[in-house]
Amino acid sequence: MNVNGGWHKVIKESFPTQREIQVLQCVADGNSRALIAKLLGISTHTVNAHINSARAKLGAKTTPHAISILKEKNCI
Repeated sequence: MNVNGGWHKVIKESFPTQREIQVLQCVADGNSRALIAKLLGISTHTVNAHINSARAKLGAKTTPHAISILKEKNCI
């Protein structure tokens, strides 16, 4: 928990990995987490971990917010 009472931790020195961006691109394309897992050959747990890690690195409270940030940065 951060000082503002939020659940997420902002990692300012880091940026999402290519894999984390790839997973968020799949979410942005409208794919379910189960389908993303199947397409990428990973578990749904790993899909969730990538999404949560990217959100933390971006300081995003929600997945759509993380996608919006990446779109603003022309990453997806």
